[in-house]
Amino acid sequence: MSDVPTKLLGDRIVALIDRVKVLAAERDAFRKENEELRLRLETHEREHARLRIVLNDAVRELRQE
Repeated sequence: MSDVPTKLLGDRIVALIDRVKVLAAERDAFRKENEELRLRLETHEREHARLRIVLNDAVRELRQE
């Protein structure tokens, strides 16, 4: 009996495992980038909210004068 089919199957399994590892690494990189972008967005949103408050306060003061 030949070991060729078994070797071919083994080679395909190894190739699939390698591909899964590559995909998992890409997924992890995308998750990390997504988290970094989310944190940057939250920072920008807080800064914009702070600036809106400052501008609204300035407008209110100007109207009172």
